[in-house]
Amino acid sequence: MRGSLSKKQEPAVATSEQYRQRAAEMRDLAEKAKTPDGRQAYLKLAAQWERLARRVEEPDG
Repeated sequence: MRGSLSKKQEPAVATSEQYRQRAAEMRDLAEKAKTPDGRQAYLKLAAQWERLARRVEEPDG
């Protein structure tokens, strides 16, 4: 059932550790990418996840 409260829900804001895990996943995918454009796209996403992690750690910075 959609919208059921019985499901465990993730917090709306992730932790820096969770963002860094996503960045690591993107770097892994970049290594496996078959094209240079694919690699660049995954590396760009990894950099964005890393920026989010830093932003969570230093919200005023």
